[in-house]
Parts: sequence; structure tokens; C-alpha cells
Amino acid sequence: MDKAQERLAERLFDEGAIKFGSFKLKLHDKNPDAPLSPIFINLRTENNPGKKGFLSPDLVGNIGRILYSQTIGLRADYQCIAGIPWAGEPFAEVLYHANRIFGGKAKLIKMIKEEGGDGSRQIAGIAKEGDQIASGDRVLLIDDLITKADSKFESIKILENAGAKIERILVVVDREQGGTDELKKAGYDIISIFKISELMRLYLERNRIAKDKYIEVMDYIYENA
Repeated sequence: MDKAQERLAERLFDEGAIKFGSFKLKLHDKNPDAPLSPIFINLRTENNPGKKGFLSPDLVGNIGRILYSQTIGLRADYQCIAGIPWAGEPFAEVLYHANRIFGGKAKLIKMIKEEGGDGSRQIAGIAKEGDQIASGDRVLLIDDLITKADSKFESIKILENAGAKIERILVVVDREQGGTDELKKAGYDIISIFKISELMRLYLERNRIAKDKYIEVMDYIYENA
């Protein structure tokens, strides 16, 4: 973890994006009997249409710029940027503008999330307004975090059906609960700013959390990967 990542990790903690307690996650939609998570990471903005978050525009910009710096280091070859609705879209927009500022010509692809009859939400397609995918376009897919990979595969299917190829998936936090492995087994490369174990170790070392809380969270992660 470099200095910029350390500063970001501290800000996420200070601004309330990291919570401890007992929480249901999206994985509980399919597996309601799964153990509750002792940690909740809310990387959503205040105006998120699905669930209100704590991220200020400044913090979103900080995260987006770090994601963009990772694409430079990886020498990613992409023509499009797409954020998974709704949490990934603000970061995708920052990355898109950074790409344009530095002479890139990437398109920003908007996807649609719809609510089903049972109250669940799923990725339904690509918005007709705005940029469109051309056959063979390579896409950077952006999201806030990864636990399992359901929403990632939903988005991948939509994009590939439109003729795109997934260049890489970028997330802010990998909760290390199996989603990354699922994607890699399917042939997709995923990069995160943080692994949850790295965040927890930093918070322990800087006395943000007690050792028993560190152990509780890490035991949960390893037992529910």
C-alpha cells in the first residue's frame, strides 16, 4: 500500500465508510442463512439512488484518480469505461474525465439497473442515451467493491452481448470472499485498490480498531470466502 492509498484508507475510516457491527450483504439475497458480516463498507455517494452513502465529491474524485493511476501502470488498452450502477458510476465518471484530460478518447458507457417484481434489482441493459459500444471495443468495468461476483457477471453479459470485450475490472475494495476467484476462473482480470485484509491490518497498526475486532473480521472473511 503506497502513501496515497494509506491516506485514502484513513479517510474512508474517518468519514464513516467503514462500519462495524452485524450486517446483511447482497449475498444474503441468495443465501439468507449466511452469517452476518461484522464489517460493512459503504462506498456510495449521498445522492445514490439505491442506498445513501457517505462519500463526498472530493473523496469520490480521490478514489477515481487512484483507479486511473492503476490503469496507467497496467498499460490497459481500452476504448470504453463503464461503471456498474449505481455504486460504480461515480468512480467511472472521474476515470473517464481523467482519461480525457490526458488525451484519451475513451467513451463512457451507461448501464441501466431495474427493479424486478420481487423487489430485487438487476442490470437490464445499456442506456440508449450517450456513448455506445462498437463491436470489439475493450471496456474497463468499474465498481465499488467485490464480495461475490453476481453483479459483475450481470454487467459483463450485458456488455459482451453488445459486442464488447472486458479489458479489466477495477474495484475499490476486494472483500476477499470468493468473487475475485470466480472472475479469474472465468478468464477476467480484476484489480483492487485495497484488499479487506490490507485495510484491517492498517487500521490495527494505527490503533483505529482493537485486536479483537481485527480477529473477528478476519475470522469471518476466511470462514466465508
